[in-house]
Amino acid sequence: PIEIGVNVTGSGLWSATCGTCLDEDLGIFDPSMSTDGSFEITYESLGICEETLSEYIVVIETPSPWFNSPITECEGEGNVQLIAELPLGVWSANCASCLTEDGLFNTESAGTGNWDITYSLSGNCPATYTGIFEVTDNISSAFAAVETFCVNDEVYTFIPVVPGGNWSAECSNCMSGSSFSPSLAGTGDQIVTYSIPGQCGTETTLPITVLSLPDAAFTYTPSSGCIPLFIELTSLTTSAVSMCQWGLVNATGETQWVEDCEDSFMLIEEPGCYDLVHQVIAENGCSNSNLVETAICVNTPPSSEFMYTPAHASIFDSFMTVWAIDSLPSNQFEWTIDGISMDSSNQYQLEMTDIPSNPFNLCLEVSVEFECSTLTCNTITLSEGLTAYAPNAFTPDQDGINDAWR
Repeated sequence: PIEIGVNVTGSGLWSATCGTCLDEDLGIFDPSMSTDGSFEITYESLGICEETLSEYIVVIETPSPWFNSPITECEGEGNVQLIAELPLGVWSANCASCLTEDGLFNTESAGTGNWDITYSLSGNCPATYTGIFEVTDNISSAFAAVETFCVNDEVYTFIPVVPGGNWSAECSNCMSGSSFSPSLAGTGDQIVTYSIPGQCGTETTLPITVLSLPDAAFTYTPSSGCIPLFIELTSLTTSAVSMCQWGLVNATGETQWVEDCEDSFMLIEEPGCYDLVHQVIAENGCSNSNLVETAICVNTPPSSEFMYTPAHASIFDSFMTVWAIDSLPSNQFEWTIDGISMDSSNQYQLEMTDIPSNPFNLCLEVSVEFECSTLTCNTITLSEGLTAYAPNAFTPDQDGINDAWR
């Protein structure tokens, strides 16, 4: 407001063509109560010597220093040119050198935070306007991750704080999007990188270690035989291990476990085929297993008992007949005399002339599937003289049987 004065003594009344823009008693002119333009101001004095004075006042519009506010940009945006509604003003800010007078704001110089930005217009009607420039953090490229893997671990999916970025790794084919495959990466150190493009983007790298597995190799013996069968298990691992176990898996999938990191023994008491598995956990936490399918097959031992006739053979007999008591067609037979193979049938007629010695050792070995066999031997002595047998009873009834001693 402007107080208008006159060189007239005494009181008077004020008036103006802009209406209420002028206080009629005090003569105070308020440009804000008018529009721009030329207005007549009149003063009428009161008293004996009335006098009327008038003058024109020109009101011009105050220029607008307004600019868009608040302004928000990330710290990595760099230079941002501020634009006001009217040009030729001067810019300033409370962040020191972050803003030039011609309105170039540097987000990196300012740093994160809220900064007061002022735009000033000079001239007959100076004006200023203050707004806010908010500098935010750049977009986070941080991500949650496991930093150590075993080479046989499943594919792992990294979870970023802000999705939509680009994933990469030193290993060319181990990354698919955000999924990391330890097996494709192989053992050793890898660098996984997640980057968000653009001036507000960031990049995060994380070292990843893929650990090798402990060696689960082993040997075993025997691989077949008759029940009950003891199996000797020998570990070939040279890794530093914390736990090991052996598994014997039957045809139904039931597993008999023995926990032992050293050589071990397992007893098989039922016929059939079995898988063998060796599980090893290393001190670094990685585990490995080695499965040998159908590693061991065992069978029920067959009977190798046999009989022969005559029961009291002599060197004067023409032959002996020997036969296996258990004559299953699936069984394999081998007859030997003093270690010499003689025949492979379940029944054998032995010529006396083929017997190399007296007494002699007659053996029968019976074999079934899975290298399971049994052996039975008898030592037989052939008599060398004539033996007469005298009846001790007669039946002289003329039937031609035991009627008389001859």
